[in-house]
Amino acid sequence: MDIFSLNAQQEKAILDSMVADIRFTGNAMKKQMPDQNQVISGGLFNGKKLFDAMEMTTKKELEEFTSAIQNNTKTIVSEIDGLMAMDVAHQILDKIGNNVLTR
Repeated sequence: MDIFSLNAQQEKAILDSMVADIRFTGNAMKKQMPDQNQVISGGLFNGKKLFDAMEMTTKKELEEFTSAIQNNTKTIVSEIDGLMAMDVAHQILDKIGNNVLTR
């Protein structure tokens, strides 16, 4: 995977941060809006509840998803999973700004 041509250390830091944010958000949303923890239909997390799936997200799953997007290939991640991951990715990129991207 090659996010914006980062070196391996920068890429690892971003992916680890993304996974942590997805997990944190899943946990926080489960507490704030438990009635929205709906069962997912289709994709990698089929049959699991939305926020529970977010709490179980792994770096490997995120890498597979971003690789599929980069290579324009099919992924087992559903569109909802992907939209959530992309939203978190944008939030993280906003947090780190250009600091990591320009080193």
